[in-house]
Amino acid sequence: MCNWDKKGRPGVSVSLSAKRLGLQRLEPDDGIIVKTTYKKAGKTLGFLNVDIFHEKEPGKVMVRGQHVKFLPMGIGTSILTSHLRNYPGSPFVKGFMSVLATYPMHDVIRLGESLGHDVLNLEDVRTEPTETGSIVSTGNFELTKLYGNPIGNLHGGCSAMLSSLIAKHAAQKYLEKKDIELEQINVNLLSGIPTKKGAVTLSAKILEDFDDKDVALTEAVIKYRDSTAVDCLMVWR
Repeated sequence: MCNWDKKGRPGVSVSLSAKRLGLQRLEPDDGIIVKTTYKKAGKTLGFLNVDIFHEKEPGKVMVRGQHVKFLPMGIGTSILTSHLRNYPGSPFVKGFMSVLATYPMHDVIRLGESLGHDVLNLEDVRTEPTETGSIVSTGNFELTKLYGNPIGNLHGGCSAMLSSLIAKHAAQKYLEKKDIELEQINVNLLSGIPTKKGAVTLSAKILEDFDDKDVALTEAVIKYRDSTAVDCLMVWR
């Protein structure tokens, strides 16, 4: 968004959505091509479209998504992004970039290697049937600044990935198989979640019992201070 917004504002995510269009499968070490298209930016909101292609079929859209961002981020951010874009060689920008270089991205890589699996690791996951015949999965996730955006809140993309992880447990139980695929996702980011506040609680449930038993519709929620901070609808097959 910084490249298109007149004030160079990066913004924070309000909603994310994506739908799988192609049947291509991704294998380990496969590459993808991501194309972002600017739609519109006003005083408050910015809108982007995203197409994802398999590197072996660059002309065929595999996933199509939309991203809505809230742009006002305070005068400090506006000054910073303006300098980054217009005065890249200034002492101010060089000082900021030197601080940014200390951001512990290497810790994310090292953490993933030490765990031996995905960095986004849910804890205390439980999947159980309900009295109404639905299925509910719950779990916890320990927050650190590694998962935050520059203003210190849980990153929007990370919120979407966590939602899909907890929802997958419920969908697997409902569909009675482990090998399932996410076909559509719609994420609403309702409030910020500070990454320095410890663990958050996640839950997901099956919403409807379809005639087509090969499809599962789930709703995932991330709670912060007993209120819903992230709400996510997903279709699995």
